Amino acid sequence: MIKVIVDDAAVFGEELREEYDITVLNHPVYFGEEEVANLDYSVFCERMKKGEVSRTTLISPGVFKDIYERNRDNPIISVHLSSGLSGTIQSARIAAEETGRQDIQIVDSLMTLSGEALLAFLIAKRAKEGASFDELKKMATEIRDRIKLYFTIENLTYLERTGRLSKGKAMMGNLFRIKPVLTLDREGKIIPFDKARTNVQVINKILDEGKRYEYIFINRSCYSDLKDSTVTMLKEKCEHLYIAGMNNTCLTYTGPRAWTIAMY
Repeated sequence: MIKVIVDDAAVFGEELREEYDITVLNHPVYFGEEEVANLDYSVFCERMKKGEVSRTTLISPGVFKDIYERNRDNPIISVHLSSGLSGTIQSARIAAEETGRQDIQIVDSLMTLSGEALLAFLIAKRAKEGASFDELKKMATEIRDRIKLYFTIENLTYLERTGRLSKGKAMMGNLFRIKPVLTLDREGKIIPFDKARTNVQVINKILDEGKRYEYIFINRSCYSDLKDSTVTMLKEKCEHLYIAGMNNTCLTYTGPRAWTIAMY
């Protein structure tokens, strides 16, 4: 049985995780020196709204090695946060090398949030359907290159503060109170895509007119303004729509008012 492992920059609904036996490893998250990865999500959001600043650290090679060793009888596809945003994937590579195993494939998603989650889900789905380890290694790149990921964040200061967006771009977005539509480039780094005033305008800008997608994954944060009526529009554009929240790791970078969308 092939095992799929991800980090918690990919956020799934619990049912999907359980159905496809996807293991999620958590980044350490802190307010100051207080470790808060497991702090209740709503409490975390409230503390952010009041101005507390959170930070994350990398998942250590030791954590990866432990999970790889505990799954020694299973080939592993390990899918992770973009190398253009984090060094976590390097921890996974170090751990895989230390095990001496040849049946661990480390996949750089070149994405985050719903994009990373959609990639990991599709790999796990193909594995459950009977794809071999070698087939999945090839599929991972093909699937990744077909996924489109976009996101909008109300306050770009969170991305600027954590080094994921330049100060100038963050100031421009905040100054004009527009909805900056962001995406990732081929190196998995955040770049501007467009801008809009409303979420409906965002949807119209990112969806290919007349195209029906097989899957759409959405993540929305605790105070996201993505309304259910807008989500209903998306149901008409795809075969399968999955919606999940975010977690404390993701909120560190997006803040409490953001949403992301990935299409395949």
